Parts: sequence; structure tokens; C-alpha cells
Amino acid sequence: MKRLDTRRLGRHAAFAALWVVLAATFLAARRGVARYRASQCVEEVSISVDGSNAATFLSEQTVRDWVLSYDCNPLGMTLDEVDLAALESSIESNDAVADANVYLTSGGRVEIDVRQRRPLMRLMVDGYDLYVADDGYLFAAPPRSTIYVPVVTGDYRPLFDAAYSGYARDVVRDSMARIDSRIAALESDKIPLYTALQQNSRAMKRLSAERASKGWFTSDEEYALRREQLELYKAQRRGELTAEAKMLRARIDDLTRNQESEGKRQKKLEKIEEDFSKLINFVNIIQHDDFWSSEIVQIVAHGGGERELEIELIPRSGRYTILFGRADDIERKLSDLDAFYRRVLTNVGWDRYRTVSVKYKGQVVCR
Repeated sequence: MKRLDTRRLGRHAAFAALWVVLAATFLAARRGVARYRASQCVEEVSISVDGSNAATFLSEQTVRDWVLSYDCNPLGMTLDEVDLAALESSIESNDAVADANVYLTSGGRVEIDVRQRRPLMRLMVDGYDLYVADDGYLFAAPPRSTIYVPVVTGDYRPLFDAAYSGYARDVVRDSMARIDSRIAALESDKIPLYTALQQNSRAMKRLSAERASKGWFTSDEEYALRREQLELYKAQRRGELTAEAKMLRARIDDLTRNQESEGKRQKKLEKIEEDFSKLINFVNIIQHDDFWSSEIVQIVAHGGGERELEIELIPRSGRYTILFGRADDIERKLSDLDAFYRRVLTNVGWDRYRTVSVKYKGQVVCR
């Protein structure tokens, strides 16, 4: 038994010694890393931008120029001094950047991976010059930008301001929330009016129930006078209560009309959002078709909001205008237009017509 206890104690002592060695090694490694981070300076920043090509805004040099201009520029800083979160946030503050990932390598190099927004179209209606990315994000066109994407012109008016940057859906969501808040506030304003109307109704019932009293020693003449005076009072009071009830109902009706007006504003916002979504969907379809993305050089958008959104297209191949109509049934209209191109325009010439309409199902109307 003593020999077994000695062996068990020996094993425990060996394990304890092993843990002491491991802990000491770990602490030494940590101190070494800390010393290295405190003394090693960043001498290189490596930048990777996904999808850098002619249809995007960003290049590695663009991002590098940004980094060099920031207060959190890591070049020359020790590894401990580099604020990766601040650098990442600064890069993402640029509208053309969808997101950025910044990290340090074991060799002390700062790696920056940038995913940029890809422009889908350029909105150049009166007073607006915004790019719309393929994820629906809007931002002002950078100076001297020449990205080749479809240009949308016309009298179409979007919901957002000309200087807006962000998602169009956020504008709608925030506007809807404000309208919901106003509708709720109007409903709250009704509560004291409903309470006053109930009190008015109870007062009217009490008034109707009032009767002139006749005591044992009250003469008929005095009782008749009391009744006459009570009827005069009741008539006057009934008129006051009726006028008050009418005023309360009128105020409630005004608040209800205001709520209905706010509700109509919500429906209009929903229609504007729907129109913008249709416009983005239309451009997406055009952009994903090799022929139409090359053929359509300008999109003219009319209406929107209270008016139906209608689209005209300016083609590359001729001097005619394509009257596309509403931004629905898109594939069928493009199919009709494609057949017209192949069967008619290639035979009669590209300058024969001034307008080509595919607004109506099964028809291509030319003038």
C-alpha cells in the first residue's frame, strides 16, 4: 500500500511540474509577444479591393490614398498603437464601400480587404445626380466619375433628397414610422374628447330625468311656476349640452380626417417605394442581358407616386425612342421588342421610325 501511494504521489508531482512548465512557457510567450508588439512598427499596408474594374469606383490606390489621409494611418505605428476598428470604420465611411475587414498579420503587416458597392444605374433627374448600387444603396456621384451604367432621366421624382446617401427603404421606413407616430398621437388626442362626450351624454340623461318637486304645503300655482322655471332651465341647458356635443364630435371628426390624410400619405409612400423597386428591377434585368445592356444607353422615367411610372428607352442603334410603358411584364415586352428588331428593323432600316411602342400586349406600334 505504501508503494502504491508513493507511485500516485509521484504521478501527481509530475503532472504539477508539467503544468508549471506550461504556464511559465505561456507567460514567457505572452511577454515576448507584448515586447514584439510594443517595438515592432507597421512598415507595410496591403490592400485588396474585390472586383476592381471599369464598372466600379475603387482601386487599391484609391483606398491607399484614403488610409494615408486618416489620423489612424497605421504606417509607422507600433502594432500596439494600431486601432484596427477605427481604421475599418474610416474606410467604411466612404459611400462606395460596402464593408471593410482590417487585420494584422503575424509579420506585422496591416491587411485591408474592401468589398465595394457596384453601381447599377445613375439617377440624373432634375436636381439629382446619384448612383444606385445593386443592393439599393444610393450615394452622390463622385467628382469626374465616368462609370458606364444606364442613366435614368425624366420627370420622375424619388422620395429621398438629392443629397441623400443610404438605402431608399430606410427613407420609407423612417417616414412610415413618423406617420404612424402622428396617427397614434391623433388617436391620443381623441381620448379626452371621447371622455368629455360621455360626460356630456350622462349630463343630458340626468337633465332629462330632473322633475319639479311638490311638497305637502306647495300650492298648485307655486308648483306650476317651479315646473315652468325648470323647463326653461332644461331647455337652456339642453341647448348648451347639444352645442358642446356637436363641437366635440366635430373635433373628433377633424382628428379622424387628419388620420385618414396620414393614411393616404402612407399609401403614397408605398406607391413611391414600389415604383423605385420596379425601376431598379427593370435596370437589373437590362443589365443582366448582354444585348440590352449594350443597346440601351438611356432610360427616361416619367410619373411615379400619384401618377403611374412609365419608361421610355433611348437605344444605341437608331434615332427612335422605345415607348416601354409601365415597368411590368418586362420579359414579354423585351421579347416582343427583340422579335421586332430581328424581323422588321433589320429589313426596313434603323431610321425608319421615330417611336416604337411595346406598351400593349401582343402589339408593337411604330410611328
